[in-house]
Amino acid sequence: MPYLGPAPADSIVDTAGITDDAVTAAKIAANAVDSSEIAAGAVDNAHLADDAVDSDELAAGSVDIAHLSASGTAGSGNFLRGDNSWQAAAQFANWSQSSGHLTPDNATYGIHLGVSSATAANLLDDYEEGTFTATLYFGENDNGEGASCTYTKIGNSVRIAVQMLADSSITGTGNVQIRGLPFTNSGVGVPCAYTLNDRIFLATLKMYVTGAIISFVDTPSSTGDTSTGATEAMFGTGAGKWVTASAVYVA
Repeated sequence: MPYLGPAPADSIVDTAGITDDAVTAAKIAANAVDSSEIAAGAVDNAHLADDAVDSDELAAGSVDIAHLSASGTAGSGNFLRGDNSWQAAAQFANWSQSSGHLTPDNATYGIHLGVSSATAANLLDDYEEGTFTATLYFGENDNGEGASCTYTKIGNSVRIAVQMLADSSITGTGNVQIRGLPFTNSGVGVPCAYTLNDRIFLATLKMYVTGAIISFVDTPSSTGDTSTGATEAMFGTGAGKWVTASAVYVA
């Protein structure tokens, strides 16, 4: 029905009477729109600016497993996916984990220890431990297989422990050596600590790691000198005896 008297200054406006973008943020009072006015699902990723929501806008406990993506990609920020698995950040893209252990996808990768920058001298890029079979030689004759021979390699430092039984029948002519070390010594001959039980009686005997061999040396003139090799004649006869040796050398 028509108005009696002058028409009111304001009239009822419905959504059809509001042009697109007519209502801007400047025309909305602070806190005028709360969660009760927002339909479920109305705000999605397409309507959020990059970095629009940070920790200040999140209530305590509001983000749980159910609200995390199950298919996050590296660099997305989804460090914990909805399926409770870890998503690697971009800087760890070359590493994976299995049963709590980190594994690089390239054997040349390592970890810088004791520094906060990439310093070559502090890069640990090699670790290995295992067993090996060393053999006792008199000249070119094999006189016993190694037993309980172990090694640990950290970077270029190798620690070996050799334990073997010297065969009771002494044959062959030439210098005595233990061959078959797991890595070749790249420097000057390194002294070995050793025990020969009662198979040899030679106070001047020394043992050095040279190459991938432990050489028995009689009266060396200097550290690492293997020019005067001990011979099979210096070993006693009788029942076989244990030979043990240990050393640390640079590979």
